[in-house]
Amino acid sequence: DYWNQRVAINQRAAFFAIQAAVPGMRRRGSGAIINLGSTGWQSKTGGYPVYATAKSSVNGLTRGLARELGADRIRINVLTPGWVMTERQKELRAKLIELCETEMRANAKRSDDELLYPRRNFEILAENGFLALTVPEEYGGLGENHVAFTMVCETLARYGCASTAMCYVMHIGAVATIMLRPTPELVDKYIRPLGDCKIGTLSY
Repeated sequence: DYWNQRVAINQRAAFFAIQAAVPGMRRRGSGAIINLGSTGWQSKTGGYPVYATAKSSVNGLTRGLARELGADRIRINVLTPGWVMTERQKELRAKLIELCETEMRANAKRSDDELLYPRRNFEILAENGFLALTVPEEYGGLGENHVAFTMVCETLARYGCASTAMCYVMHIGAVATIMLRPTPELVDKYIRPLGDCKIGTLSY
C-alpha cells in the first residue's frame, strides 16, 4: 500500500544498504556512509506525512548508528540538500518576492474573492521574463533550468498566489513540450510572444 511503498523507497533502502555494506567496511578497518536526508520534514509544510516520517527517521538511523560504527572507524553522516542556486537565480527569486509583495499577493486575494483567473499576475510574470524562464536565450527566454523553475513555483505559492503557481506549472509544461521539438513555426507562433503574456497550458 501507499505507506509501505513510501517507507520502502525513503527509509528501508538506507537501512538495508548500510546492513549490506558494513561487514566489508569492518573487514577493511574503516569506511564512510552518507545517507540522503531531506528538509521536507523540517519545513512544517503539509501534504506528505509518510515521506516526512520516513526522511526524519533517516536522521534517527544515522545518529543511532554513529557511536556503534565509530568504534570500527566507520563514519556515518546524513546529507540534507536544500536550494542550490546560482547568483542569477538568487536575483530572480529576490525579484519575484518583491513582485509578490508589491502587487501579486493583493491580486491573489482579488482573484479568490471574485473567482477570477489571475490574468494580471501572469502579465507581471511576462513583463519580467518569467513566462519564458526555461526557454533558451536564442529564442528570447531566460535560459534557466529546472532548479529555477522549481524555485519560481515555490516562491509564487509561498509569497504570492497559489493559484498563479498552479497555472504557472501548466504553462511551463506546455512551453517545455513545444521546446522538445522547436520548429521555427512553433517558436514564432508560441514562444517568442511569451513576453507579451501568451499563456500556455496542458490538457489530458
